[in-house]
Amino acid sequence: MPETQDYRRLFEDNPSPMFIYDSENYRFLEANHSALRQYGYTKEVFLGMTPLDLRPKSEWPAFYKATDASPGQYYDAGRFLHTNAAGKEFFVQVYAYRTVFAGRPAVLVTAIDIDEKVRTENRLKESIEQNETILDSITDAFYTVDDEWRYTYVNKAYERLHKRPSSEVIGKVVWDVFPYGKELKFYDEFQKVKTTLRGVHFEEYVPQRDMWVRVNAYPGPDNGVAVYFMDITQEKRLEQQVFDDQQHLLAIINNTPDIIWSVDKHYNIQVGNDAFWKRVSEITGKTETKATNADYSSSLLAEWKSLFERAMKGESYGMVYEAEIQGQTRYADINFNPIYDRGGKVTGISCFSHDITIQKKNLLRIQAQNKRLRDIAWMQSHQVRNHVANIVGILGLIDKTTLTDEHSRHMFNLLKNAANQLDQTIREIAARTEEEKI
Repeated sequence: MPETQDYRRLFEDNPSPMFIYDSENYRFLEANHSALRQYGYTKEVFLGMTPLDLRPKSEWPAFYKATDASPGQYYDAGRFLHTNAAGKEFFVQVYAYRTVFAGRPAVLVTAIDIDEKVRTENRLKESIEQNETILDSITDAFYTVDDEWRYTYVNKAYERLHKRPSSEVIGKVVWDVFPYGKELKFYDEFQKVKTTLRGVHFEEYVPQRDMWVRVNAYPGPDNGVAVYFMDITQEKRLEQQVFDDQQHLLAIINNTPDIIWSVDKHYNIQVGNDAFWKRVSEITGKTETKATNADYSSSLLAEWKSLFERAMKGESYGMVYEAEIQGQTRYADINFNPIYDRGGKVTGISCFSHDITIQKKNLLRIQAQNKRLRDIAWMQSHQVRNHVANIVGILGLIDKTTLTDEHSRHMFNLLKNAANQLDQTIREIAARTEEEKI
């Protein structure tokens, strides 16, 4: 009949590979041209085979299971691994329909070659798995959201940080999970990523978690956002501790008129207290930010370089330094101490200068006064003693027997004793003067 012939041509010339097998003995009853081309057999050979011959033995249990579970109608049997006449394995998508053919219970099968699609999916799956393995191995927490802000992926670090398994957040809106995110920088910054298609980087304190985070967000698939972030709370606390320590140190070193500073191994100023920068201003007439080496004389720079070089060689030493500053002579007691790294290498020098101008000038005045006293003592020991010696000599020439009255003789004895005592005192002063010279 013409109608029957039309249906047969629809089967035989169908571009989709189709075949019919007996549902009891599994023998092929018919196959169209597309099926013969796909599997590489002639029709005579093909009709002598069963569906088991089109798949590796490892796939046979799956065939029996699918056959036993098939409903009595058209159904999607699923994906299966088949082989062709050359032994090449490939994936097919099988659609089946139970029917009757040539008086036998049969199954009509359409087997679409999806090998390239499956292998592409497998490669993509492997790539995704590799990426997930990589993302799960990094210490940064990572997650992605879609265009509607729904979680599509979170890594292990995210789960550990937030103490939530991925199953609790995947598919949920990030702002529902963390509503306070909209009150902080997160929402505006992530929205910026979606509108500009450019990455953003920022740090934010999350008071609800008492946590500092560093965030890097980039455009994700389908107008979503990919987010890397890490807990930097300890880092921030350490920064704060360092800042507080610096402030305490500055409070200490600035609460003294002594000059304190340090230089690196290239003799560049690293730290200076207020007194140091005040002295710089006195010497150069410039402020801390504007003073440079060009503001100092070459001789002064050379002098200080030589002083620093001693300390850079590992020597700690002190000295009294004299300088003319604003027309006045100033004196300072300066100490130089090497700064060492953990390896014991000198990396810089700490310097401490204590103004001793008043003490030095007082010492100079005392020294001048002592000199004057020595000069007076010399005069006493040489010039005055000469006169006393003359008196003692004259008294020695006077004959006491010529003194007739008792009073005169008494007065003579007193005068002679006083002259001798004065001479002895001058001798002692002279001896002391010589000791001071020694």
